[in-house]
Amino acid sequence: RIGGAHQYTDGISAQPDARNRDADDDSYRNNSVSAGLSFTPNQQAEYALSFRQARGLAEYDSGELTADGDYNNRQAFINEQWSAHARHRIGARWTSTVQVGGAQDWQKDWSFNAWAWPPAEVVGAITTRHRELSWQNDLDLGGWGSALLGVEAERQRVAPAATYTHEPELENRSLLAGWGGRRGAWQWQLNARSDDHQQYGRHSTGSATVGAALGAGWRVHASYGSAFKAPGVDQLYIDNPAWSLTGNPDLSPEQSRNRELGLRWGSAQQTVALTWYLNRISNLIDYVSDPVTWAGTYRNVSAARMEGLTAEWRGNFGAFSPWLSYDWLDAENLDSGFALGRRAHHKATAALDWQGDALAVGGELVAVGKRWDYSNQTGNLPGYALLNLHARYAFNPSWQLEARVDNLLDRQYQSAGGFATLGRSAFVGLRWNLR
Repeated sequence: RIGGAHQYTDGISAQPDARNRDADDDSYRNNSVSAGLSFTPNQQAEYALSFRQARGLAEYDSGELTADGDYNNRQAFINEQWSAHARHRIGARWTSTVQVGGAQDWQKDWSFNAWAWPPAEVVGAITTRHRELSWQNDLDLGGWGSALLGVEAERQRVAPAATYTHEPELENRSLLAGWGGRRGAWQWQLNARSDDHQQYGRHSTGSATVGAALGAGWRVHASYGSAFKAPGVDQLYIDNPAWSLTGNPDLSPEQSRNRELGLRWGSAQQTVALTWYLNRISNLIDYVSDPVTWAGTYRNVSAARMEGLTAEWRGNFGAFSPWLSYDWLDAENLDSGFALGRRAHHKATAALDWQGDALAVGGELVAVGKRWDYSNQTGNLPGYALLNLHARYAFNPSWQLEARVDNLLDRQYQSAGGFATLGRSAFVGLRWNLR
């Protein structure tokens, strides 16, 4: 397989009310290619290679009201990913897969530092390289489901070293196991993982999910899990004046405990689901910037709590498929007692789709409540509601015409303080499926 894509947009201004060059539109372009090759000599073996590269240029606003707001900030990028795997079916119930992969991200930024003396253009570039090797074994346990056993090793490295305050390399080695299956009315999934991180040592995590069919269309499930997330090289060690960004080598890894309970009822025409969850995160990594110099770094929030409830109803009445959902979320910084930023307490969606022989049309109404945002001087971003429409017409099994209109009523809103969003937007596409 081989593919390519080109994307270009004149863009919009993230700060349309700015009094300098930040008020102009910020363009974006991206050209990408991808290729893959797989070879299956017999039913017991498969070998595959894949590669993808994307390169482009993105303009962005400085966020300043000073002279550097008159400079055309921009970033060039080249992103590459590749992978290769060999999969062998060793026995009737054992499949082994060895995979090696890598990624490389190059970024170069042009900005202007009005706080320096004399004020000057700042140019900075970094390259991040990621390598991963894994060996996964899938075992068929017959009536007792399936199991997974694996090992992984990964390394992250950045360059040039002069951009960082410490040796810019991190390694992590992992052992993982899983067991899932269904027997009678019961269904389960158990996972365990052990990470040996170069900087933070060994951490063990896992999850357990159990579900049961209660009869008459009712089903219940419960789960508990833990997670570990180490800071990246940039978060720890970057020292980049072009971005006014410095790392924090004293960061601790994020750790979390997640609980979930769910109840579901379904019939041929409709389903109803209710899910409650409670996540507690320690050492949550957050980004903070100075309101005067805009210099930024990372920090740990020692404790955060996110509790939520999701209710959903779906119907299937011939050609009509309605859908309703509601989300309630209480996300709190337990250190300060304040809400975590940019997370709405309330969100609701109502949608209706109609499917004919060749024509399909539908729409949705999305309502999002107010959110606290540290970048907004008022402290709160107002809620908003968006009406979106979509349609698809099939000329034949191979050709389809697609259209979509987002934000039909042209509402002005912000999902993050200080960053504008698109107004009414229309998209038209023609899809061809080779058969």
